[in-house]
Amino acid sequence: MAVSETERRKQQELITNYKLRFHLKALNLCGVLPPESVSSDPWKLRLYNIYTCFTLIWFIPAITAMCTELCNYSDSLEKAIPIIFQISAFVLSAMLAIYFVYKRKVVMDLFYTLEKNFRPYMEKVRSSSKKLRSLEESMFLGRQISDMLLYCGYMTIFIWVIIPSVKGYVEYIFQINQEDSEFNRGKYFGLSMWFPPNVNKSPIYEIAQILHGITVFTGVLNITGCYMAMLALIYHTASHVSMLVDLIDDIGVRFYAKKPSDQRLEFPSRECVSEDQLHIEDTSNEDSHHLTIERDAGLFKYLLPCIKYHQEIITEALMCLSTFRLAYKANLELTLHIPYPESANQRSFSH
Repeated sequence: MAVSETERRKQQELITNYKLRFHLKALNLCGVLPPESVSSDPWKLRLYNIYTCFTLIWFIPAITAMCTELCNYSDSLEKAIPIIFQISAFVLSAMLAIYFVYKRKVVMDLFYTLEKNFRPYMEKVRSSSKKLRSLEESMFLGRQISDMLLYCGYMTIFIWVIIPSVKGYVEYIFQINQEDSEFNRGKYFGLSMWFPPNVNKSPIYEIAQILHGITVFTGVLNITGCYMAMLALIYHTASHVSMLVDLIDDIGVRFYAKKPSDQRLEFPSRECVSEDQLHIEDTSNEDSHHLTIERDAGLFKYLLPCIKYHQEIITEALMCLSTFRLAYKANLELTLHIPYPESANQRSFSH
């Protein structure tokens, strides 16, 4: 299945730009993993590390304020259950953030290694229009899924922070429902937390809304970012398996499709032909045997990089699909080896 020069250039551009780092946007924003532009600059990295420390430390007063509010409703199970769920979510977010920050370098190396490891196989395995479409669809859908998760995080922040804050200003300006503002301190906040008695009065209201927004931002984006990273690894593996399946499907088209020249390989029975015709038939059989050998040699050259590609996919799957093993350095050194003759390896990537 031939591929035009335009498609080859497009495929090469897609392979060159094949990246997983856009799945880490949420973790970049919440201070867990620095972007590449930050990690390459020592001063930017120092500032980012300060931001990371701030976001991690901020979980302590935030969860403490939630626990204090929970103590106020110890006699009401109906009001305590939502606060317990909220505390559990933020404890989970804090644990994930601490884990990823502690294994930051290994996680970053893992993503960068996966980007680099698959490019040689994607380039060396023969091009096909199916593979080109699979690669385009993989990158497009991967970005769509990551953007959708990120927008869900933004929407959560908007619902929990912006809407209650705006509602507080609107009701204050028009003097609506102001009777219980001193007793119901958290009526204009999305999270159930302890707030001071004068929280609904300026400027304490603005300060409290900012601190409340930081709490929601760090908690939501930490959980969203960790799930995006896990999804990236799973989706990455599934995309390469899909491309490998397309390459294997092309075997029938490349090597076993019936060509017009193959019609001469069908002969009548020997009882119906003369000796001259038998001599022609024997010559044709020799040609057919020669064509079969050439086809098998080409099939071997095609299959060998496919097998090595499959081997790399299995290695990556073992390395990444277990959530709590992904950041261990030992997994980066995990490899599977299938013995091939050196000459076969050299022949397999020749065009």
